[in-house]
Amino acid sequence: MSSAPQLAFLWPLTAGAFTTSHRTAALSRRQAARSVSPARTVQFVMRAQSGSREDKSARKGCIEVEGRIIESLPNATFRVELLNGKVIWAHVSGKIRKNYVRCLVGDRVKVEMSPYDLTKGRITYRLK
Repeated sequence: MSSAPQLAFLWPLTAGAFTTSHRTAALSRRQAARSVSPARTVQFVMRAQSGSREDKSARKGCIEVEGRIIESLPNATFRVELLNGKVIWAHVSGKIRKNYVRCLVGDRVKVEMSPYDLTKGRITYRLK
């Protein structure tokens, strides 16, 4: 019977009182995920110094061509005649839609086309 009070006295110490809590561990994991490696910092700085638009807007593997809008179709879709004479369907990109850029018949536009389907494209820029 004399050993029971000793166990009750030691209980908080043996039940993990000195271990880190799950909240502390989660906080340290979040801080580790937020920390930016030096290589990534250099990448951000180099991109900011270069100031080129192609890094942000051009997608990998897309063919970028110029053309002229010849017909307006429903749902922000247009028929575009490319410089080589080919006619494709093109829809407005999200950047142009977000900024309310008006594309009218006769406007010169820059179109991105996928190498897999050369009959459809995305209007990414309205030229002057």
